[in-house]
Amino acid sequence: MKLILKRACVCEKCSARFNAPDLGDYSYGEFLLWSASGECRYLNAFEDETYKEVIGIVDLYEKFHVEDGFVQEVYGRVACDPDENGFFFHISNPPCPQCGSTNIVSVGDQSMGEFAVKAVTHFLWNSLSYEDKIIRFRAVALELMNK
Repeated sequence: MKLILKRACVCEKCSARFNAPDLGDYSYGEFLLWSASGECRYLNAFEDETYKEVIGIVDLYEKFHVEDGFVQEVYGRVACDPDENGFFFHISNPPCPQCGSTNIVSVGDQSMGEFAVKAVTHFLWNSLSYEDKIIRFRAVALELMNK
């Protein structure tokens, strides 16, 4: 669990204003993952072995590049357990509670309180063999490529 400040945010799509957890500018290697139902989880990529594992699998394929943000695109769907409603987590901005858009901007540096964020879990991923992890990655990668 990580204690994170909440910041005032505005949705660029519908102009809704809301407060959401924000890691701030000095959070290299740390991410917030969001589900479609608005649940939030915390990831420290330097401490979480699954993140390194996914990078290693992405590196096996020439068409995918770590530098292009592909790891961040697939990581939540591949290696993280879904939220309590069955939705996958994504490394992204928070979804707007009104329209669901992730085109969000923080407005101001004022803290709007603190928010305790649970760490992301990997029960399914950790139960898989290496071969099954590659199969899971390939299925998600193909689905994303066909969007």
